[in-house]
Amino acid sequence: MSLTDIKIVFVHWNPCVRVLKIAAALHRKGYHIDLICGELTSQPRLSEYVDKIFYYDEDDSKLARIFQENKWDLIHCHNEPNKPTTIALENAKGAPVIFDCHDFSGLRATLDKEQAEIERRCFEETQGVIHVSEGMLQAAAERYVSAKAMVLPSYPLLFDFERKHLPKLSGNHMVYQGELLDAGIVPYEYRDYHPYFEMLAKAGITVHAYAASFNPRVLKTYLKLAEDFDNFILYEPLPYKKLLETMSQYQWGLAGFNTRDITDKNRIRFLNNALPNKLFDYIFSGVCPVAINNKTAGSWLEENEIGYYARNDEELLDIVLNRPTIPALEDISFISMEKNIELLETFYAAILAGAS
Repeated sequence: MSLTDIKIVFVHWNPCVRVLKIAAALHRKGYHIDLICGELTSQPRLSEYVDKIFYYDEDDSKLARIFQENKWDLIHCHNEPNKPTTIALENAKGAPVIFDCHDFSGLRATLDKEQAEIERRCFEETQGVIHVSEGMLQAAAERYVSAKAMVLPSYPLLFDFERKHLPKLSGNHMVYQGELLDAGIVPYEYRDYHPYFEMLAKAGITVHAYAASFNPRVLKTYLKLAEDFDNFILYEPLPYKKLLETMSQYQWGLAGFNTRDITDKNRIRFLNNALPNKLFDYIFSGVCPVAINNKTAGSWLEENEIGYYARNDEELLDIVLNRPTIPALEDISFISMEKNIELLETFYAAILAGAS
């Protein structure tokens, strides 16, 4: 049986863009994938790349029955949450289970006893673990012993997303796309970008913020900032393809986190080892990325000479005001999900060989 003949199921409560990218790249190579999810609102286009969709709710028994009543050769679980992975382990008729760790929650926050045990099982009882960066793999290896592990960053898709670059706007424009929250929302304080946006706007830079989700109750400071500064514009979410095209108008893209109110060393390490989706989206869109409070992303940009790493607020401002933007790469195939999906295929093959 060819590897492309295996039956794969992806599991994620509300599949994110990383799930979309991986599924699309596998689909293009001839794989057949089913999907188990609670809802499909974040990336509805994922339905184009899967054969069948199973829906579950917060009742664990319903998810358990889906695993009990169906048979797959490989179960690829994405977090968060983590619990569906343990439900797969308990009910999946012996099929190997992979834990794709988008968010190392035990490094980001202190877990209660139950959640800590669920996380341990995800790392140690599954047949393989996928990490988004080398730093995350190393951090997990200090806590857990996984059967197999690999790194697959959230690279961009190329074949299904035509690179349409609009003319650059005149002036100096910074874009941010992703989650936004007001200050003090624990444990997500690092998503408070208001201090950076205000600093940049006061310096005369036009800031365009595209919120991944738009809830005015947790965006009050940004709405007020938009009232106070004509050069700060807050947008509601755009479809992913439209977002990639729209961002191409701007000169700079902000990647990183706000660590001003975070003192826990594990949480700082978590943020420094992330390699966020938006970094690759900026490169796809021909925007020059600037990383802050994210050592993995910043070092990667410097090593590949395609962006800047700001070590502090002052350096961020200096880069955007005084440094030249790095021209958009014509060929970005080396960071495409299509090219790098072969790493996942090799990982799948090794896990299936171990299970036979």
